[in-house]
Amino acid sequence: MPNHHSKERKAILGEYGPFIKDPDPEGSQQFLAKEYTAWDVYNNEARKLDIELIQDWRSSLNSLLLFAAIFAAVLTAFITESKKLLEQDPSGTMVDALIFHINNVANGTHTPFEKADFMPSSSDVIINCLLFASLSTSLSAALASVVALQWVADYDAAITRGGSSPEDRAKRRQFRYAGVIQWKMGDIIAALPILIYCSVLLFYAALMLWIWTVHHTVGMVIVGGAAFALLFYGASTFLAVVSVSAPFRTPLSRWIHSLFRLFLSAISFLAHSTHLRSIPRWLAGHHMTHSISRSRDDREVDKGDYLVVQSLVWLANRLSISQDSYNRLLLLVSELPKLESELLLTPCFPDAPWLDIFDLLGWANLNVDPNQEVSNQEMQAISILSQCYRVAVIRDMVTPKDPAIYLTDDSKSEYWSQYCDVNRGPWSTRPRGKVPNSLFLLFRDIPMPSKHTSYELEFTIRISRWRNSLQSTPQNSLTLVDPSVATEQNYFGLSNYQDNNRYVSILHPLAQMYTSSEGRISPPFLDSLRQRFESIILGTENVVDAMPCLYAPVRYMRALQSLYRTGSHADQRLPALHHSFTLLLARNLDSFTGEARVRRVKEVLMMVWMYLSDDIPDVNGREKEMEGFFDDHVQLIMNWIKLPYEVPNIREILCHLAAAAEDQPEIGSLWRITSPTLHDDSHLLEALTSFDDLISEGVTTEQHYTLIDLVCRDLKLGPPEMFTNYFNRRRLEAVSDLDSLCFKVLAYAVAGHDTGDLELSSDEIMGPWRKSWGRMATYLFQTYELTDSQSMLRLQASMWCVVPHQSNLCTRALQDYKTLEFLRDIFYYSVSCPQHYDGEGHLLLHIFGQLHDCKSFVDTEIFTEIPSDECLFNVLSLILISPDEPSQPPPLLRDDVNANCWSRLSEECRVVKTSQFAFLTLVSDLIVLVRGDEREILAAEDVELMTTCVAKAFLLPPDHRILPTLPLLILRLQELRDGMVDKDHRSSEENTIAVSKANATIGKIATHLVTNTIYGKQNIRILSCARTCQGYSPAGGWLPLQID
Repeated sequence: MPNHHSKERKAILGEYGPFIKDPDPEGSQQFLAKEYTAWDVYNNEARKLDIELIQDWRSSLNSLLLFAAIFAAVLTAFITESKKLLEQDPSGTMVDALIFHINNVANGTHTPFEKADFMPSSSDVIINCLLFASLSTSLSAALASVVALQWVADYDAAITRGGSSPEDRAKRRQFRYAGVIQWKMGDIIAALPILIYCSVLLFYAALMLWIWTVHHTVGMVIVGGAAFALLFYGASTFLAVVSVSAPFRTPLSRWIHSLFRLFLSAISFLAHSTHLRSIPRWLAGHHMTHSISRSRDDREVDKGDYLVVQSLVWLANRLSISQDSYNRLLLLVSELPKLESELLLTPCFPDAPWLDIFDLLGWANLNVDPNQEVSNQEMQAISILSQCYRVAVIRDMVTPKDPAIYLTDDSKSEYWSQYCDVNRGPWSTRPRGKVPNSLFLLFRDIPMPSKHTSYELEFTIRISRWRNSLQSTPQNSLTLVDPSVATEQNYFGLSNYQDNNRYVSILHPLAQMYTSSEGRISPPFLDSLRQRFESIILGTENVVDAMPCLYAPVRYMRALQSLYRTGSHADQRLPALHHSFTLLLARNLDSFTGEARVRRVKEVLMMVWMYLSDDIPDVNGREKEMEGFFDDHVQLIMNWIKLPYEVPNIREILCHLAAAAEDQPEIGSLWRITSPTLHDDSHLLEALTSFDDLISEGVTTEQHYTLIDLVCRDLKLGPPEMFTNYFNRRRLEAVSDLDSLCFKVLAYAVAGHDTGDLELSSDEIMGPWRKSWGRMATYLFQTYELTDSQSMLRLQASMWCVVPHQSNLCTRALQDYKTLEFLRDIFYYSVSCPQHYDGEGHLLLHIFGQLHDCKSFVDTEIFTEIPSDECLFNVLSLILISPDEPSQPPPLLRDDVNANCWSRLSEECRVVKTSQFAFLTLVSDLIVLVRGDEREILAAEDVELMTTCVAKAFLLPPDHRILPTLPLLILRLQELRDGMVDKDHRSSEENTIAVSKANATIGKIATHLVTNTIYGKQNIRILSCARTCQGYSPAGGWLPLQID
């Protein structure tokens, strides 16, 4: 038997047989065979059910026999006594004869005694009839039970009879089981107890009548007991008839219910029919030939194909739909593709929970780590499930019909991202009915394996994993989809050019999945796909793998334009593949270097241009390949910039082109013609207009930056005077029509046009396009450095807050006097920094911020008693407290600062120290720099230094402009004080002194603030309405104030 099973297993499962786990766990029932096919599962499930049925039948019949035997013995005792009621009593006759004789003696007569004829009473006859009827019924029940036991024994022997295969055994068992159902064998066995009920009822009737005739009182007791038993049985039977949830069902209750439904059906029939139809000759259909039972079974099983469907439906309803039953359910559905399509349309097929079964099986293959290796078990499962999905009935069953549940328009990005993460977590918690079936999700939009080889199955699994993880793991597309070029090449059969339609139908949805996410295809495989695609476009079959792509660009372009004009759905798949290949080729640009990358950039530009242009050049003689064609027609190809927004995915394509051009500068401009043999055309206005249209449709921050970067990089190729002469009046009017403020500013800047009318605010620059403004600022500062143009200086001042290389410029200003003067010219205009005041000392804060802290070069006793030998101070703060600004840089800074630059900066500091507003605003910003996170030490001397600067500022002539800045100055001093206490670099006594000075300075500022708020000329308040806030109060003891 083991050899038979192993051969059968190998024949059915083939190479995947060793990887299907045996579902029979250790310790299971020994009569269950190992399961290799659905028929093994069927036979095991049937065996378990049949054993339960047979045990139930035998138990019921044996109990019935035992009760009938005991009841018959009881009845015999009663019948022995009741039978005497039908005979004349001998003792009574003797008594009558003695009485007659005594009377004769007394009367002196000799009349002979004549015995009267005996006539039993009618009640005696009825009593005996009832008792004997009860005995007969009980014996009939016993006889029927014996016969039924023979039926059960025969059924048991028939279902255990062997067959040639598990399927044959299953069909034989299904045939016998169908006979049991058809001939109501179970109902007959269940109805046998009714005979016992009748026997008991007859016995009760006889007993009541007998005892009633003997004694009424005792008879009433018997009547009461019988009435209770009858009421109990009748009530429970009636409840089972009227209530479907009542558990008191008996064969009698089912029969009553059936008769009641039959009665209602007859009434309905009579009500809707005008005449009675003829009774069908049903007997002819049930004619049984006189042949042996075994032959009849074989004949019926052989021609009963419906038994296969019934068996599978029965098994599907029998199995538990859970993760533990995965292997058994997989074996079950493996039989469905083997059935004829007509069998799947039988009325009984939908009775099984196929949707739940397929949902569980699909979920089990979706709920895996996308990066794990493909196992043989998984390939076996995909092979079975893909065959099921190919069956039209099953595919229609699992495909969602409601558009509210599943979007069917694959042109929308939401189509590709829907339900990509719904298969996480336990299957039991899956919201079935509200999401598509997992089998549908498993195979949606992917090519199906045809030969079920290991290459095809592995490819299908990887594509399915990637398709259903587009949102969660788009970066892993190479790992999921492209494990090896050989896998895909074997799948697509690139050497076979006879099935082009299937190739396109498979590649089209696959390319859509790639382009809708961040997926990539390896360059060798992409080239192979493109070679096959170009052979289909050109209608040739002699393309070899060594031939480059776009080897015949003019013929390719003509064929592509012809496809655009046809408009048929089938032909439009080819232009869609052209768009997909353009994007996929652009994504692979970072995989190339040197000349190979330059060539790929040319390919991308040509494929973009082919989509847009109807101007197909004439070719005289032999057509050149891609690079030769590009060089000869570069002026025509560069016209792609005029309508790029019509190209699908153009924004992403431009991002990849920009990245390639930035990494490899020799690529040059992507739209400017700079060939010495051709007319120089920058196409700048066309680029600005086209990019403005792209931006107006909504772009991401990165895409916006890419478009600005492309224009700035192109402008950087210069020379600047070229663009100054480029913008004539007509072009300036075209620039004014642009929607993007970025492009307007850029165009006006290179044209030398004043941008003052554009209302360029800091909110606009610091908004969502801050990175793009920073790229523009980089270009403007690098290209127009040291400019004396007032309009350019004003524009550079407005963009200072987003200049990425601020620190480099400021560091150069310490060494280069011209750079310093250039920055002074910029800061002459309003410069908006988010954290700084735009005062006279604004530039000093930026420049001195580039110098490292140093030891004090002034007398520190003017602000602290802490020994300052090892202390490091901010350079600008030391200059601010110094009575006289040093004309030369300190020895420690001479390597970092040019003497001329130091002298100029010292002069700026001297000017700042003459203005209370400039001094205090600079100190306020300087406090932020001193307590910054980049400084490792914040000690008590730093706090005392800042408080000294504040005190020195308050000695200057009053300036009412300082009032709005004082609340922020107080807050920054408090943060400086608290930060010093937290870091605790000095002793507690030194920290206490610094805190005391800081508090005194804060109080002085608060007093100045509230005093000038009351008495100041700019902010007169009504004293009676003033109230305090944060503890501030007037110096003169007036009523509390409200401090804003």
